Amino acid sequence: MVEGTSEKIEQKENKIMNFLKNNPINMVLGFIASIITIGQYAFVVYNKINIPDFEIERKEIIYLISSIIFLFIIIFLICKNTQKNNQIKSHKNQLEKMYDIIKSYPYQFDDLIDMKKIGIVRCTSKWKETGFTTTNCMKSINKELLFMGIGGAKWIEENKERQLFEDMLKRNANNDGDVKFLIIHPYSKELKEIQDQCDRKLVTESNYKIWVDLVEKYTCLKVKCYNHTPAFRLQFMDGTLMAVARYQFASEENNGTKDCHSPHLIINNKESMSFYYVFQRYFNHEWDKATDITEIMKLK
Repeated sequence: MVEGTSEKIEQKENKIMNFLKNNPINMVLGFIASIITIGQYAFVVYNKINIPDFEIERKEIIYLISSIIFLFIIIFLICKNTQKNNQIKSHKNQLEKMYDIIKSYPYQFDDLIDMKKIGIVRCTSKWKETGFTTTNCMKSINKELLFMGIGGAKWIEENKERQLFEDMLKRNANNDGDVKFLIIHPYSKELKEIQDQCDRKLVTESNYKIWVDLVEKYTCLKVKCYNHTPAFRLQFMDGTLMAVARYQFASEENNGTKDCHSPHLIINNKESMSFYYVFQRYFNHEWDKATDITEIMKLK
């Protein structure tokens, strides 16, 4: 069965090579597509190398190497068939189609450069592969963590996570840092509506009591509550990187699924036009309007 599969793959590769070899236009298209693909994945890999705690996916390396190999094959075929290059001039329609393909290519360099200008590093639904998981975050942060979400239960619910969280608070306190958590009001109708729509308990009253205990224990930790349905989940790490995701609670927005959030956009603050600063202002605005959690729990 394996041998048969290998033969089929080899036959397909031979067909592709013959197709390229016999048609100069296809060689030119392959050459340009290879250059664009190499540029795309090289750009992604370069960005990840320069960001702490970001893992380069194996498939991205494979795609990059494959594209480079394919490019060399194309160059070899073009050199071997230079005498046929005059055929290209007679294929005006094909060249126009080639231009349209390149123009509509979804990962153009201009787009990537513009994304970098506004701070966009990556968009991913594979949260565990980033440095923004609660575990990775608590292990790496040394001075500042800003968070806006529903209840922040994942940070403190289990004993293991709570210990990591307290270790992070101690480091931040030693570095005169700040940890600010913006979570939804425990007794608001909005929280009840959100949990009904997600069909599960996202946060409990005991979670809020843990937050109060931690606030009283660590002066660097401040927790406030807002009183509305959140639009975003925000997470800022050490004043350099942030992640944002749009919450989706209504069933019609989720196509019937129970997923309450969308893929995350990773943004840095290296550029003056970065969206990092926009979301930072949004966080500060919400923080100024919110109520301290200790005041809320004392009134209960």
